[in-house]
Amino acid sequence: SRYTRAQFRERRRKASTSRYSLAVLWNPAEALPPSSARTIKKFQSVGASMGLEVEPIERKDFLRLAEYDALFIRETTAIDNHTYRFAKKAEVEGMPVLDDPMSIVRCTNKVYLAELLQANKLPAPKTLILDRTKVLQAEEVLGFPLVLKIPDGSFSRGVFKANDRNELTKISRDLFKRSDVILAQEFMYTEFDWRVGVLNRQPIF
Repeated sequence: SRYTRAQFRERRRKASTSRYSLAVLWNPAEALPPSSARTIKKFQSVGASMGLEVEPIERKDFLRLAEYDALFIRETTAIDNHTYRFAKKAEVEGMPVLDDPMSIVRCTNKVYLAELLQANKLPAPKTLILDRTKVLQAEEVLGFPLVLKIPDGSFSRGVFKANDRNELTKISRDLFKRSDVILAQEFMYTEFDWRVGVLNRQPIF
């Protein structure tokens, strides 16, 4: 994988007896974290059994990043916050990093993803890209209920369900304060949140 092809480097820190060190970027105050504190502790335990030191780090630890051999980002990523800066810094340092900067750019851009699925003829909810002049097209093409999204949201942030024209108008007005374009998609009911993990172009869960 191009994400992990860099060789683990010689340790810059000598205090640990572990052969390699992995920094796990997380935010203990995040409301909907990709990994819970319990999961990260389990990850530390498994890492220790394999000779890998796993150390949780936070936003404030940016200047310490080069002390580690690799970076695993377990915060919700976005191109306009510190998670992207951490990924770019790790890449510059030659460290294996998940998620890598390019994946962050691609996967946080819902317009890009919608067009990519369409170009590759992959089944997906019917999607419209709307500006302020085209909001009512969503009702005409998709009907109700429908889903409205900002282009760069993650983990259901910036995602809303509109059940009628009044809600469509109100929600879209609020979303246009955050973005020049929004996405409207047909509503497809599910009882739980679908999350797919991909590594080296292969789905792993």
